[in-house]
Amino acid sequence: MILLRGLPPPIDHHRWIIVALVRVGQSKLRRRIARLRLLDQQRRRRGINRFQRFEHVMIGATDQQPQRQHWQNTGIQWFTSSGSHSCESPMILHQHSRLGLIGLLLLLAFLNGCDRTPAPPASKPTVSTPAPQATGLPATAQSFETAKKWLYERVYYDHPKTFYCNCDYSRSPGQPGAINLRSCGLQSRQDPARAQRLEAEHVFPAAQFGNFRRCWREPAQFPDCVRDNSKVLTGRECCQKVDPLFEAAHNDLYNLFPAEGEINGDRRDYNWGMVASSASGDYGRCVFKIDASNRRAEPPDRVKGDIARAMSYMSETYGFNLSSQDRQLFTAWNRQDPPDAWEQTRNQRIAAIQGKDNRFISQYAPRADQPAPVSAPTCGTKTTCKQMSSCDEAQFYLTRCGVKSLDGDGDGIPCVSLCRR
Repeated sequence: MILLRGLPPPIDHHRWIIVALVRVGQSKLRRRIARLRLLDQQRRRRGINRFQRFEHVMIGATDQQPQRQHWQNTGIQWFTSSGSHSCESPMILHQHSRLGLIGLLLLLAFLNGCDRTPAPPASKPTVSTPAPQATGLPATAQSFETAKKWLYERVYYDHPKTFYCNCDYSRSPGQPGAINLRSCGLQSRQDPARAQRLEAEHVFPAAQFGNFRRCWREPAQFPDCVRDNSKVLTGRECCQKVDPLFEAAHNDLYNLFPAEGEINGDRRDYNWGMVASSASGDYGRCVFKIDASNRRAEPPDRVKGDIARAMSYMSETYGFNLSSQDRQLFTAWNRQDPPDAWEQTRNQRIAAIQGKDNRFISQYAPRADQPAPVSAPTCGTKTTCKQMSSCDEAQFYLTRCGVKSLDGDGDGIPCVSLCRR
């Protein structure tokens, strides 16, 4: 082994070689550190400070640049963005002596690469939960306020009648409407002010089809639905903001009807079905029945077909599921109450606005050989599974009539002997 004059005996030959090379390259290191300081001042203006990672490295640089794979193997991370290089972390010299000379040469090449002026950092991409995509939907209004304006001023402009009770109403453009209760014999149940208020009713409740959408169930998962103060929007607000399918369904004129405010509020988001007279609310001559205990509502006979065709349209257009009991019920209502002249006119006006008609109205053409309308299923006196003729009947009695005894284990499936064959 050759000893250099003035150097103390080395602990091992690798460490001694490193110390020798350090002393030889100190002058070059000083110049490089000066350049790094100048670059660091520029980086500070962009909030980037990497100089402190190398300030105390006392090893000179070499003009040779090793291959990128060698850098990765020795603990150096080298990133390329838009054709420029930036040094993201210093080389960590392995404590084992095997990396002595090789590690030194790689560090020198690393310092040589840090001379380059880095490009401005690229903008950070925004990470968000992608909003659902929707194509081929009707050209509905972009907001609920616009949808209501179209409903009153472009569809019902010459037919100022409420949907459920056929009451007269008056309304000026841009103003809320007022209902004439005497014109239809409507009586207020407990809220006289709202009973006279005109409201746009969703026949297929927004809360029901909203539950099909993730933005309604988990609004916190959508960055656009979280405000700067960390407050999360409601499911309805979030879906209106990020989900084009929900927004189209929410503002679809086929699902909106001028309605009596108190009835709209009492109905809430209950399912349609048959309700016993004992559970009905008192609305005067307007026979609208509500069973709050079973979350069910039954409209007047004169609009049951209208509701059935609106529900069927929403299910077909937006993919909202209807149970077999709902389909059975709406099939019966559709036959009992065919489209009248006003419903046909309403369909044509909405089709002209949204570019799509409701085929359950426009293509309604009962054949001469069509069987007589069957009665809609009703809640009778049956209370046990032995009295049920089918699983569908048992399901109807459970969900529509509230006969909870049919579902002994509480799993939502009635009469195991009928429904689990």
